[in-house]
Amino acid sequence: MPKHSLRAPWGRRLTALLAVSLLTLGACSSDDSDLGPSSIAVVEIVTLPNNQTLTNLIPAQTRQLLAVPTNSKGNFIDKAVTWATSNAAAVSVSTTGEITAVAGGSSYIRATAGGQTDSILVSVRYPVGTITLAPATPTLRREATQQLTATVKDTQGATVTGRTITWSSNNAGVTVSSSGLVSVGAATADATAATITATAANAQDGGVTKTGTATVTVSGNAVVATVTITGGTGADAIGFRGNTGSNSSLVATAKSGLGNTITTPITWSSNNPAVAAVDASTGVATFGGGVGAVVISANATGSGNGGADIIGTAAFEVAQNLVSGTLVTAPDMAAGSGYSFAFNPVGNGFTGFGAVTSGGSGDGDLYVIAPGVTNWTTTDNGGSGFVCRSWNSGNGETCTIATAAAGWYRVRLYSWTPAGAVSGMNLTVTGTP
Repeated sequence: MPKHSLRAPWGRRLTALLAVSLLTLGACSSDDSDLGPSSIAVVEIVTLPNNQTLTNLIPAQTRQLLAVPTNSKGNFIDKAVTWATSNAAAVSVSTTGEITAVAGGSSYIRATAGGQTDSILVSVRYPVGTITLAPATPTLRREATQQLTATVKDTQGATVTGRTITWSSNNAGVTVSSSGLVSVGAATADATAATITATAANAQDGGVTKTGTATVTVSGNAVVATVTITGGTGADAIGFRGNTGSNSSLVATAKSGLGNTITTPITWSSNNPAVAAVDASTGVATFGGGVGAVVISANATGSGNGGADIIGTAAFEVAQNLVSGTLVTAPDMAAGSGYSFAFNPVGNGFTGFGAVTSGGSGDGDLYVIAPGVTNWTTTDNGGSGFVCRSWNSGNGETCTIATAAAGWYRVRLYSWTPAGAVSGMNLTVTGTP
């Protein structure tokens, strides 16, 4: 019976090849006891060169086969070999044993000599039949990405791998990478539709070009990553300062992870309306007359944020406004604590100013912080970020700013810890014309 195998065992192939090289010796062998020296016991098919694959061939590829007849002693017998194929539509074979891949399918190649046969299975891959993309109809926001996958099947419906796929888009606002990653541009308009195409040229398969498509629809802003608050005037984190009832328009800027500005609904809030309230929809902050710490929040909501709120905050301290020449008394300060006032010399027509403290108990120190400085500190050890400080014993402190900068100065009193609390300390700021 013929043998049906993909590849002959290495030992037998080696024996066969050695037998070919010993053709003369084998042909002259005369010590066969069971069969004559010309009787063929086995025919074995091998590839030239050895170990070439015979599976998943591409149409038009060729392989050279060799049939080696041997007698019962393993000696080569020089006999004519006849070649045949079981499926010429898939694989053809020449009279010399050269096979050619024709089209998708498989075939047994048979070699016959002296009444003995051997066969070997050869397969040819089918051309691409269909390409299916998933997801097929994704809806993406601006700046969003989506990985598409292409499932390739041959003309017999079997999933295949190893095919070269080329990706393309028909819209410059929606691009696709060589691996199928779709990216939507930041400026791409809503309702934009783009067709993503995956193409298999099929040239090596001997078939026609095949394509698969997906339709991408753009809808909605990019997802908000950060919200920052700016606006107002003065020397605080967001520069808000004003008299009771005055207001300042704050601006919230929402940006995506790529740093692009996003237009999206913002809801405003304040954690201390008595000091500074803010209109929930417009961002207009109104000074309420109180003093102390305030946190203004801008909450990015709605479609531009992908359903997840992102909140930006601005934390600052509203200080009591000073009037040139008017004495004010600071609230009581526990040891190691402070209290801030604010003065805008240039805004009130002064070129400079002086600050003087007097009266009260304890030991209060005087600090002056310039407009726009937000990283100042005041401590028993002095702190940092100030433009003037006075550390006299008691409450007789003086600071002079000869040439003032535009904006609000922070005039801060601090209770020196070793001396305990400060009570009833007075402060007077006088502008210099």
